[in-house]
Amino acid sequence: LASRPESGTPLDKALSQELVERIAPVQHTIYGGFWETVVKEESEEDNIDSAYSSVALPAHTDGNYFLDPPGLQIFHCLQQDKTGGETLLVDGFRVAEHVQREHPEAFEELSRTKVPYQHVDGSCHVRAKHA
Repeated sequence: LASRPESGTPLDKALSQELVERIAPVQHTIYGGFWETVVKEESEEDNIDSAYSSVALPAHTDGNYFLDPPGLQIFHCLQQDKTGGETLLVDGFRVAEHVQREHPEAFEELSRTKVPYQHVDGSCHVRAKHA
């Protein structure tokens, strides 16, 4: 079984899924269950998301267009692309606590405002509003 030399972490998708399922059940969506992100060529028909590229991703949230958006996402990089792929991860709870403490009026307004989200591709249109 191959593993990362620096950590000994197995490079095995099935073992990653087994570990994830010990933490919480995998949410099944329009993308399936346990989702694998791989870099795809722009010309590939199912390349419908920036997650399939090696471009840097700014701070963002995933799945807001679902009625039950992801509460936790776990990433396990099995093979890094040769270039790109820089990703910024943000602790949303810490940001919310900071805004609530430093800007309570803004926090209240953001907490009450329903925001519409949607995802449209060739096979589906999903949308939801969350406050």
